[in-house]
Amino acid sequence: MSDGTIAVSSWRHINGSWYWFDDKGRMAQDGLVQVGGATYGFSSSGAMRVGWYLDSTGSTSAWHYFSGSGALVKGWLSDGGRWYWLDLADGSMATGTKECNGTSYIFNSSGAMLSSQWALIDNNWYYADSNGLLHGGWLLLGNSWCYLDPGSHIMLTGFVQVGSSTYFLTSSGAMATGWALADGTWYYAASSGAIQRGRWIKSGSAWYYLDDVSGAMRTGEFAVGSTRYFSYDSGAMASSCWINLSNGMAWANSSGALSEPLPTSSDGSPVVADRTDSSSLPGVIHIGDAVFYADANGAVNVASGWFMSKDASDESGNTWYYASSNGVLKSGWQYVNGAWYWMDPSTYKMKTGWLNDRGTWYWLQPSGAMFANGWLKIDGVDYYFNASGAWLNTSGSVLGVNRSSLVNWLMSHENDGYYRGTRYDTHLSQETCMYPKGDPRWDGYTGMNCGGFVSHAYMKAGGNLAPIAAEQSHSPWSGGPGRGGCVNAYRWYGYAIDTCANVTYFNSIDELLRSGLARKGDIVFFNPYNPYADDSHIGFFWGNSPSENLFWHSDGYGNRISGLTALAHRK
Repeated sequence: MSDGTIAVSSWRHINGSWYWFDDKGRMAQDGLVQVGGATYGFSSSGAMRVGWYLDSTGSTSAWHYFSGSGALVKGWLSDGGRWYWLDLADGSMATGTKECNGTSYIFNSSGAMLSSQWALIDNNWYYADSNGLLHGGWLLLGNSWCYLDPGSHIMLTGFVQVGSSTYFLTSSGAMATGWALADGTWYYAASSGAIQRGRWIKSGSAWYYLDDVSGAMRTGEFAVGSTRYFSYDSGAMASSCWINLSNGMAWANSSGALSEPLPTSSDGSPVVADRTDSSSLPGVIHIGDAVFYADANGAVNVASGWFMSKDASDESGNTWYYASSNGVLKSGWQYVNGAWYWMDPSTYKMKTGWLNDRGTWYWLQPSGAMFANGWLKIDGVDYYFNASGAWLNTSGSVLGVNRSSLVNWLMSHENDGYYRGTRYDTHLSQETCMYPKGDPRWDGYTGMNCGGFVSHAYMKAGGNLAPIAAEQSHSPWSGGPGRGGCVNAYRWYGYAIDTCANVTYFNSIDELLRSGLARKGDIVFFNPYNPYADDSHIGFFWGNSPSENLFWHSDGYGNRISGLTALAHRK
């Protein structure tokens, strides 16, 4: 020393640095030395180290940290706002994944502990939580669930078994829900992520089946229990169609169940043979939930459209059938190329002639097409059919005029301006209220009110209006309906009551239209709730069906066809 003494087993502070001399007076240099139970590091000059130091003396380099006292730090170290782990044995700084006091953490290449972030190490992803702990198990980040192995803490991908359920994790680690493609095979995961097995899934309008064991989407022919099904390459289950199988053609019914395969003919049609109902051929035959036509050789028609074939039970001649796609025979009402046809539900044959469907009569022409919207002579008798094809009974009469005569008269002038457009007259007089444009008064005058229009139409159809003008008591006033004769709408109402005509009362226009009772040419009378404030109204129901809201009448807008209307609150 500078004073000539020799330092032994002691510290010496020289020129701002500390030095250690052992029991023989040798200065510690370039390494680690145990002093008083602590480890210290010294440079090649012998100066005690403080802070970070990279030790490259061994086979591998390692960082160490020496505190302000020079002691080697082991365990956790906080430096510059970051945490570091220094090995408990040799004080070397940890990088990568490390178990510290029984808990796993991850450190970057500079040794700083990571928190709330992902880390990629040796091609494996890890996640450190806000405390720096390596996460294991399910992890929700944003809208995606990930799963990290509880033991290794590595983020998993592909199929993973967790508890009793299997999950599929995409290449990004996100848990799949809905359809998932793995190695060219489709699987389906519930909203919980669990891969579904042994069940049907409806996606869009199609059904898909998932294998009982693997959960893979089935394609081709497969069995569920004792029932066989077929799914296309897309996985969509086939239904209501023919399927070509290796051993014949099978019908997939509406629920997808396959019939027993049928052999095929030279033209590719399925052929029924050795069936209990084959003796009825040619004719209809049931396969699954559908009905088809098979010829005398058992060949099943699989084409759509009309076809004419002779039924084995029909010795009179040929019969028309109508098939939808795949040859399925249709029954009941069928709308084809702008016309309605009726196919008998028991025989599937096209019907002609009269048809009673739920109490309504229709006429099916020799072509099978339903007649509608007009008059038709059948066996010398004229019949009227509305726009829906329903026959309207026009046999009733008012004032000696039957419905057909009245409707014929009105239809002959529906569009020629004879009535429509005639101005409305308010004088309630036969001299001013019964002159349409097509039949003016001697001096050219024209005008009609509602009662005058009804009266003129019946008069021209051959009716005797005298009974309408007769006095009667069916009006709101004690003195009778008052002036106007047949142009007074109340006199038409009274006439109907006195002659016991078929009168039906309704509380509203909607109730009338929903009743199904209205027929073209019916007289509609609006009876005001308050006759002292409101007037009555009358006209003809002109709908082609009971629910079609058309009314031919004269009101303040002139003679017109409009919806049923009353000028005030009426019933």
